[in-house]
Amino acid sequence: MLVPSEGRTIEQLASKLPQPAKDDYFSLSSSHVDYPVVAENIWYTNSLDMGDFKDRIGIFLVISRFNHSCTPNALFHWSETLNRQVVYNIKPIAKGQEIEVAYISVMSPPTTRQNALKKNFNFVCHCTACSLPCKELEISASRRSECVAIAQRIDTQLDRGKPLVALCSIRRAMDLAKLEGVWESETAPLCYDAFRICVLWGDELHARQWADLAFKLCSLIKGHNSADAIMMRRLRDDPKSEKGSNGKSLWAALGEQILVGPFEPSRSPRMQELSLPSSFKEPAKATSGTSAVKLSTGQKKKIKEKAKRARLNALSAQGEVPG
Repeated sequence: MLVPSEGRTIEQLASKLPQPAKDDYFSLSSSHVDYPVVAENIWYTNSLDMGDFKDRIGIFLVISRFNHSCTPNALFHWSETLNRQVVYNIKPIAKGQEIEVAYISVMSPPTTRQNALKKNFNFVCHCTACSLPCKELEISASRRSECVAIAQRIDTQLDRGKPLVALCSIRRAMDLAKLEGVWESETAPLCYDAFRICVLWGDELHARQWADLAFKLCSLIKGHNSADAIMMRRLRDDPKSEKGSNGKSLWAALGEQILVGPFEPSRSPRMQELSLPSSFKEPAKATSGTSAVKLSTGQKKKIKEKAKRARLNALSAQGEVPG
């Protein structure tokens, strides 16, 4: 890890490195045409943020050598607990298989991704997603664009009092992400959105289910001890503790309604049944923290019976056609 100190230029810092470290640094790629000084060019090509603070950036020699893919099999994340960048495999990686990470947002259309990679890293991407035949590439672009659009209109659907429609959209986005091979890397925020919808409408059972899936995804891509994983584990165990930006509880703020979880079959033809990607394996159980509160068989049966009646009424009221 190389981090510049205050009052010293990158060139000065690089020149003071021990010879082995200097050789490693200057062996890294330099792709920024805007920086003629080699040391600075390497820095702006390879430096990574260290946490949420943009003024903390550094060079990480191993991670800098990973190639880009628009369907990555690994992600890197700054761990405040470990005080280092950590790489997590989010899909099974066979012995000898290349580790690939994402340099940019992979949900943008192919042209946007290629332009960003060319501008910032001076290469044309030939990953599996970008090398599809023209027709398949158009379908891929449409799927990814729809995922982004769904995330952007969730608040509008809630403003119109249509929580089931919002959850329908979220489950469709997650299904599209699975088809695109980015389910593990892109769907944790959607799970959190779904959790908040269930909280706003006082649906504890399904809020727990969405929070549990978000916890597993955060654990996979950031580690069990990451802030996001710890938060989702807490919310899974106590959904009613979720608060808004004003510090007030969001529980049942918009009413009470039985909604839908991530995996149960739907009675709406517009809501596809969601399933986990075959490559997804649940992370090992955390060594700390409380476990989810278990409901008895009788409680689950009672909730399901109530859900059948409530969901049919809700779907009809929100413009859905019961199947």
